[in-house]
Amino acid sequence: MPSAFRVILAMLLSIAPATALADSWAPFSNYRSVDATGRYYLVVKKGEGAPRDPGRGTPVTFELVERKPGSPPISEVRDQADFDRVIPNPEVRVRDGDTVLGRGKLDRCPLYTLISSTGLGFVGLDVRGYNFGDRLAQTDAAVVIVDRTGKVRHRKDLIDLFSDGELYKFLHTAGGVGWLGVGGGWIDERRREVVVVGSNYGRGEKPIPRLFRIVGLEKGDVRNGSEKEVVTVLAEANRGGLDFALELTAELKLKDAREHLPKLFDNEKLPLGTRLRAAVALAALGDPRGGKVMTEAALQETDDQEYAVRQLPIVLGDRAAPVLCEVVRRHGERCRLPARQAMARVSSEAAVPELIRLLDAKESCASQTFAAECLGNKGSASKAAVPSLIKLLQAESRTDWLLSTHQYAAIALGEIGPDAKDALPHLIRLAETNARDEWERVKAKQPKLRPDQFGGQKYSDDYFVDAICKIRQR
Repeated sequence: MPSAFRVILAMLLSIAPATALADSWAPFSNYRSVDATGRYYLVVKKGEGAPRDPGRGTPVTFELVERKPGSPPISEVRDQADFDRVIPNPEVRVRDGDTVLGRGKLDRCPLYTLISSTGLGFVGLDVRGYNFGDRLAQTDAAVVIVDRTGKVRHRKDLIDLFSDGELYKFLHTAGGVGWLGVGGGWIDERRREVVVVGSNYGRGEKPIPRLFRIVGLEKGDVRNGSEKEVVTVLAEANRGGLDFALELTAELKLKDAREHLPKLFDNEKLPLGTRLRAAVALAALGDPRGGKVMTEAALQETDDQEYAVRQLPIVLGDRAAPVLCEVVRRHGERCRLPARQAMARVSSEAAVPELIRLLDAKESCASQTFAAECLGNKGSASKAAVPSLIKLLQAESRTDWLLSTHQYAAIALGEIGPDAKDALPHLIRLAETNARDEWERVKAKQPKLRPDQFGGQKYSDDYFVDAICKIRQR
């Protein structure tokens, strides 16, 4: 693979997530979602008349279902999206023996669906695709309230929830307004209301304050809410809102919520993911009692492992460094990305010695590339790792799905800068070898090509050259 193409590919991969969040949408996948208690579930499938561009909105049919008492638990499933096609999942259906309470259609598939745990129905929040949330093109689908029979009771547009000034503060793209917080909100079963939580992503770099709105399920009336709604969820142990409320408690450091957290953390009847979120909320308020549970969850391959790995530094602080290395040692590529993101929150003083030990262990390709990436992220603070990174350059190169161990080592050495000058002879050797190999590949395809037509460069334009330039500071 020509090195120029590798660079382009890496750039495309690095911007893909941000693009997807803004205005690019994958093909629609049918799905089945389940309420927090496992009693009710929703089967959503693509309807007729869907536009070719999924961002333009996908009409859907839905079935609201109650699980048969005593039957096995129901799982959340969806079709598998594979680039530009969808592989159907036969489990996206109403299970035999369960009771269909209501059926219906929606012109736009909601971005989030909140299912009542007491059989009140469900609520759709925002729309999947472009929402064009302004006065000129109202979608009437910011909030859609559907009762247990499948009848749409109320529809609310963005301007019903927020003022023009509030809407202006949210992140805007060509496709609409990123107004909804990750998690969406929850249904307050006792008061028959839905609590909607605005995003904290704004137009600038700094987070914006969370906005809470409450919509009545029966009358559709809208009123302002506050952080007190979060505390209410915790005090009443509202299963449908616990996870999101605990995440908000940690984010906002809600001191009023502190008294409810130990009880939730200690409740072993709650799902592990909920208890982990309680541990993070406790740690955010200065109580690190959840360290053991978080560590065990990070090291075990479960659905909650990724969350535990990402949040480990909040609970353990710098003591997370050896655990993160052990996570990658045990689970490799599965945990490499969340572990790398978590290690960025660990101090260099704690992280660098552990990463050097992992690098020197000469284990899996995932372990070595993880260690090199993290060391590079620490910059000049990783200068003690230079001898180990040189050894990685000298060893036989191994390749993951994108780059080689040599390339990861070069990137790290370049980020360390002038303190990595001892690596220059090795980087120059690899740059020359890479340039020669690339010339041979080009010459094999174009036998008449002369070196001066190839560019006459001493080194190829790749990661090794970039590292050499950074170390030489030019």
